[in-house]
Amino acid sequence: MAGRKVRRRLTPSNRRLVQEFSDPSSPGHRNATQAARLAGYSPDSADDIGAQLLRSKQVQELIGRAMEKVGITSEPLFQGLKDGLQADEVKLTTKDGKFSDERRIPDWHARVKYQEMAHRLRGEMQKGPAVQQAALIIRLPAEAKAEDSERYLEAYFTQQLKGEPD
Repeated sequence: MAGRKVRRRLTPSNRRLVQEFSDPSSPGHRNATQAARLAGYSPDSADDIGAQLLRSKQVQELIGRAMEKVGITSEPLFQGLKDGLQADEVKLTTKDGKFSDERRIPDWHARVKYQEMAHRLRGEMQKGPAVQQAALIIRLPAEAKAEDSERYLEAYFTQQLKGEPD
């Protein structure tokens, strides 16, 4: 039995989460955390449970069936994706307080987002973990030279490691 996956049954709470997640009139629609809370999971663990259940093959199949029941099939989804790859934005020009010109130009930001989505759906691009970025600005004394910056940085980090205030 090595290598065989055990398929667990979905609990009534799991099914309720799918119902809340899939129902457009539910406050938990398309929000796994809110759907988990509405399904009776603890607010403290709802975000983890919601995310975990959405990765479950069984839950994904149930959501797919629920979407098909309300008419959301692959065809309109792919058509929406195709339309998004050709997204335009409208630029309006005013003169003397009245609209004088309307131009449609490519919405490059939207097109890139739809392109990334298409690649992820095809399995060609994995969604990586979000990377947090930060900037560190250290003000050097006016008389300091560029070559002194390394010494100031070292002093700053030593001070931080010791827990001393700025």
